Amino acid sequence: MGMGPLPLDMLPFGEVWKDFQAENWIKENDPTSGSSRYSLAMARVTRVDYSLHTVTLMVLSGEKQSAVIRTPIPISYPGAGARHFLGAMPTVGSYCIIGYLPTKPSRTPVVLAWNIPNPWLGHDWVPAQDFKATEFDLNFRKQSELEGVKGRNRHKLRHMLPGHIVASSAQGADIHLDEGVLISDRRGDEIRIREQDGSLVFRSQQQFHATGGMRQYTGMVQRDASFLPVTMFSDGKRWDGPKQTQNGFPLASFQLETDYVRPDGILTPHDVFRRLKPGSAFPDSNYRIQQGLDPYLFLQNGLFIGADGYVIDRDLTFSDGEYNGKPIYRISADNPDSGLGRSANSSLDADTDTLVEHRIEVNHTWDGRLPVTEQTDGFDADRLPPAVDNGSPLTAGEQPFIEWVLGSVVGNDPFSKPGRALYGKPLVASVFSSDGSTEPGLSSGIGVNVSRHAATLFRLDPPVDNNYLPTFTSFTKDGRLKAYISGPPSQNSIEVATSGGILVKAGGAIDLRTGSPLKIEAPSGDDVDNFGFCFTSPTGAICLTAGAATTRGSTSARTAPDGFEENVLPGIIIEAPTSSVDITASRNVKIAGGAQIRLENTQEVLITPQNQLTMTSDKISQQCTTIDKTVLAKETVLYSGPKNFNPSNTPLRSVTFGANPLTGHIGGDTDVYKMVFGDRTETFLVGSHTTNVVVGDMTYQTGVGTFRAQAGTNSISVSTASGMSATVLVGSMSMTSITSATLRGTTGVTVSASAGTARVSGTTTILGGSGGVGGILNGSDLDPLTNLPYSFFGLGSTGHLLGPPIP
Repeated sequence: MGMGPLPLDMLPFGEVWKDFQAENWIKENDPTSGSSRYSLAMARVTRVDYSLHTVTLMVLSGEKQSAVIRTPIPISYPGAGARHFLGAMPTVGSYCIIGYLPTKPSRTPVVLAWNIPNPWLGHDWVPAQDFKATEFDLNFRKQSELEGVKGRNRHKLRHMLPGHIVASSAQGADIHLDEGVLISDRRGDEIRIREQDGSLVFRSQQQFHATGGMRQYTGMVQRDASFLPVTMFSDGKRWDGPKQTQNGFPLASFQLETDYVRPDGILTPHDVFRRLKPGSAFPDSNYRIQQGLDPYLFLQNGLFIGADGYVIDRDLTFSDGEYNGKPIYRISADNPDSGLGRSANSSLDADTDTLVEHRIEVNHTWDGRLPVTEQTDGFDADRLPPAVDNGSPLTAGEQPFIEWVLGSVVGNDPFSKPGRALYGKPLVASVFSSDGSTEPGLSSGIGVNVSRHAATLFRLDPPVDNNYLPTFTSFTKDGRLKAYISGPPSQNSIEVATSGGILVKAGGAIDLRTGSPLKIEAPSGDDVDNFGFCFTSPTGAICLTAGAATTRGSTSARTAPDGFEENVLPGIIIEAPTSSVDITASRNVKIAGGAQIRLENTQEVLITPQNQLTMTSDKISQQCTTIDKTVLAKETVLYSGPKNFNPSNTPLRSVTFGANPLTGHIGGDTDVYKMVFGDRTETFLVGSHTTNVVVGDMTYQTGVGTFRAQAGTNSISVSTASGMSATVLVGSMSMTSITSATLRGTTGVTVSASAGTARVSGTTTILGGSGGVGGILNGSDLDPLTNLPYSFFGLGSTGHLLGPPIP
């Protein structure tokens, strides 16, 4: 009967066999050299060379000894090639699964996949470290020394459900695909395609859109086109010097060598473009560079540097606000009372209020190039001036011909002559200058009250003619409108038609000024009063002023000198060809003419004041065929003069009736005066009254009453009742006729003298009765028969003295 195999410890060489077998098992299972040496291993990244895409790994498992350092190891990606790439750059502290390639003399590690250590740490954003928090002070120097060996990380991982796809960067940006799409950055700016309501949502502090010939700026007002990274210019330090470390630690900036070749403030481009002498024809590299690519040329065109290569203005070129190499300058509200301006500090501080805008700029044409702006590439190459002249830009590149801004209007032209002075400054729109002349444009709002700053702007720079001023409309921040409409002067700048009415109500004055005629045409009137044109000012006045006369009229009227009657062309015409014109005022109506006021071409002129008609002039001339005048109450006429206090300017009144047979007057009444009832009184205080009738009669006739003429106390009175009497109290009364004089009374004639002698004389004395011839019989006369005096017979007059005629 046979026996089974004996145990190893019973064999004479059992111990040796046991050791041999154990050693073979160890070698066979050695993860470094055994049959499992090509199995997978877990490693942690301690260093990343992002330029060569390699990592240094600390192998944590799968090696005979723990913490084996493997370097350099190429990074594997899900997809990559000569021209395509899909992958992520790892960070220090990342965990990966590695495999091994069977190469000689040793195996080569290969990164196969990446592992998430403890996902719950990332879900809760929990920080983890390889040491206790109280173990030592983890300052920046310690972090640099221990980088890759020990570190502290805050884990981050979005929650994922089955079927989700997530991409996250270590810096904080994410792409999350579930039923929707979410793309977000570390600050929470996001683009979201929301499936729930079919929405596309953008959320960010700033939005910059650049397309062919169009730009859009939305968000806080940011102006970066005049700034360049400070690393483009030398600061006097040799940053690329041979000595960079001391005792294994990086040198501080103040320990770097001084750059004697590139002094402070000079441009330091790549060695291909570098010129130790900026004015030289070629770079030091002897490469021929196109002018559009030579930084010494296009930066000079943009007024960043001078011809010597030095920066022109540090304050305008270097921004004190910079993030990740990108200069940032935002316009903040420093002092609203004195205006908004370029503050000394950038408004990166979250507590600083920043102006906001929604700006769209559209070019007239585009050449199909990809736009390059200060927000897309950090440098505004599209609007860079092509040349400079004496340190000033001649013009700019592609300029927008349409600008549309909502919010705070801030200058956004960094290169052209008018735009550079306003770049980054709040703007004020104006149409008129202080003297009232038209000067439309935009100016700086620095020092101007914020209420006058532009809150909106629509600006169109006509691309058809450079002589046309830009058209713009702008509302100020206190709600006022400023607008200027450009265009050819020979054409209408505004043409508006509405199917309904237009209602305009102004709380203040309306001032319309035009360089050409202002024409308003209303074909029909309203339904109430048939008013086609109505000016109403319930509490104010209305003024119409014309500075020149119309040219409508005859040639003689248009060319006659001032003062001539023919020069009657009006400056204001009010016509109603088929109706009447009414001018009504509750108080006064004043019509003043420097030369004449003419009322003509009418059938009748009626002046009917309710109380009084007053006419005052240096001279009044009247000419008509017939004057009918009626005074219902009283007429008072006062003649004062003479004219100009000149005694020769007399008489004060002259009335002439020039009617004669040649004018058709054959005689009869020429001037008729009739008083129906009442008295007429004429008073001459000093002066004489003379009436002279050359041919004709002068008759004073009273039907019933008394005709009386008086000079002092002497008077003549003829009465229809008492007869006629003449009384001379002072002086003598004389009646003389060159032929004969008759004194006759029906009942008697008395010639007497109350004192003195009453004389009747003549060449002959004949006494007789009625119808005879005779004289006065005196008592002293002798009777021819008896030769005795008549007094003897008791005859003859005793009261008459007869003598020779008085000569």
